[in-house]
Amino acid sequence: MKWFALKHVLWLSVMVGVSVGLWTLLTTTDAPADPRPREPRSKAELIAYVAQNASSGEHWYQLAIKHKADGESGQALHAFEQADRLITAQLLNRPASVEQAEPYYITNAWYRVGLCRTELGRMHEAREAFLEATQILYVACELQPDSRNNPRRRSLYNLACYAARAGDLELAIESFERAIDAKWGNYEYASNDKDLDPIREDPRFQALMERINPIQSGRWIDGG
Repeated sequence: MKWFALKHVLWLSVMVGVSVGLWTLLTTTDAPADPRPREPRSKAELIAYVAQNASSGEHWYQLAIKHKADGESGQALHAFEQADRLITAQLLNRPASVEQAEPYYITNAWYRVGLCRTELGRMHEAREAFLEATQILYVACELQPDSRNNPRRRSLYNLACYAARAGDLELAIESFERAIDAKWGNYEYASNDKDLDPIREDPRFQALMERINPIQSGRWIDGG
């Protein structure tokens, strides 16, 4: 009996030793370094980033949003001006092939420009930028196959937002309805999306919202 107990203790000791060794190996093995630098996120990081990369319009835009959130209107307007100038220059100098290959990137960039110009009070120029985004995305939506990674409903929803901002309210309503038909249904998001404010009082929009209201319809369609 004693010999059996001793063997049992020795076996447990070996197993514990092996487990500790494996854990040490797994936790101390150097993982390969990620070659991609981490994107700046905080306001301080963005300030430091644009100081070294002054031509990055997207980071100027992110910095503008941070300044605005903190109530720093002067700094926000300066950053919005830089973002507008740099992103617009990039868009105007792009090869035509880029628009064909990356229509969603281009439309998002024009959308950014429109938001910058809105913040700067240049409403006519903002509408022109939103119109550019609308026209490009309209063509892309007609050609886009539906897929899990890039669902068509999302593009149609964005088209509704761009068209509303651009002042094409009929296209905005039509695109919003097509998005819902394609199973877009994030009621809470659409309820708070400022992009849709130009059509929010339209009875047709309100009727469409009722279609995706989880309380009225008794269901929730995950979309967006």
